[in-house]
Amino acid sequence: MTATQVRQIAKHVPWIVIRSVDWERHIGVTKFKNSRLRDPKKFAWKAHVIKAALQEYAQVVYQDAGQELRAPLSELRALMKASGHWFVSQEGWDTGCGCCGEASQFIHSGTLQHIGVPAALVSGRPIVAGGIQAYVNGSFAHRQILDVVARCSLMEDCIDPPGASGRNHRSVHWF
Repeated sequence: MTATQVRQIAKHVPWIVIRSVDWERHIGVTKFKNSRLRDPKKFAWKAHVIKAALQEYAQVVYQDAGQELRAPLSELRALMKASGHWFVSQEGWDTGCGCCGEASQFIHSGTLQHIGVPAALVSGRPIVAGGIQAYVNGSFAHRQILDVVARCSLMEDCIDPPGASGRNHRSVHWF
């Protein structure tokens, strides 16, 4: 974001904290200056940004620009307290929307093998929106989902396995 954009947001939404990611401190990726982690169109950086925020805060809600929460935050807090996370599933079966559908359609088998998840475990489950997610620090979802995705994003064969494309894999569009 430009300095002007930061000032505009601070003026209109003063309670939001905007920070730059210290790639070396939070991710240790100085050698990846031109890598997929720094490419805003390849979303491999999202897990690392959320993890960096969890180093400072007990709970983090991550939201892409252009989205709105239309429920009281107290409901979101209660869900996070009960489960340690909050995910939004994307369903495209009835709507025919090409962005969403069954998770097994959009997670390449090479990624599943890399992280040790049997394909049967994701079969029949909806894809989860990478653009809106929330975690409680230290929760099961933090340790077993976010941390796994962050590790995967550091390995090319995991985050973007051979044969993967936008039609059969969304990991670089997924987190």
